[in-house]
Amino acid sequence: MPFSVADAVLQQRVVVRVGLRRSCLALLALHKSATYCNHSSTQSNDSEVWVSLRQTRTIRPVSLTRPGLAAEALDVVVAGAHGGAGTSTLATLLQAEWDMGSIEHLLELERPPLHAKGRPIVLAVRNTAVAATRATAAIGVLRKWDERVAVLAIVSDGGPETREATARFALLEARVGGVVRIPHVRQLRLAEDAADVVLPGKARQALDQVRVLLSRAGHGAAACGEGVRCS
Repeated sequence: MPFSVADAVLQQRVVVRVGLRRSCLALLALHKSATYCNHSSTQSNDSEVWVSLRQTRTIRPVSLTRPGLAAEALDVVVAGAHGGAGTSTLATLLQAEWDMGSIEHLLELERPPLHAKGRPIVLAVRNTAVAATRATAAIGVLRKWDERVAVLAIVSDGGPETREATARFALLEARVGGVVRIPHVRQLRLAEDAADVVLPGKARQALDQVRVLLSRAGHGAAACGEGVRCS
């Protein structure tokens, strides 16, 4: 049978459609591999709810890394003692692999608020007395379930730290690996991506202190290949 021009055009359209479909499937598979969805499981007639995790954005190449940012991803967990603690911003600046967001709503569930699988935990909190109370509650619950906070990161909101807040944070020093105060950086509020901000010297020094404490805590869970989860 002769092969007409119409047949050639039809064949070309089929090839293009197949190519587009394969590209879409590849993008979907990549998205699923980088995003953890909500799951639920039932064991021994007891329902266990898994809260979705947020793994931080793709790590930038070393050549594009800004001063103050880690050159490589850190296999550590960053969680917030309350909402608005600057958890995601801190996770970005540290290049941490695990950004858990606030765990405040998980503290009264009679189960561990998170399973770090031995990874060091950075607990972010604002520099107010109310936030210090939230941090005290979060650390208490985490310790109850054998999850130790390696670093308590007190993130400044731009205002002064009150004496009451300072006193409450001082009581927590013996219950965590170390306490680091992260200074307020106005540019972080204005930038769409915290990784694009060139940090001042004090902020870089604070992040270096956090990394030193994390290094002391060790990254023992990296070899187990298991992800972190909230309960």
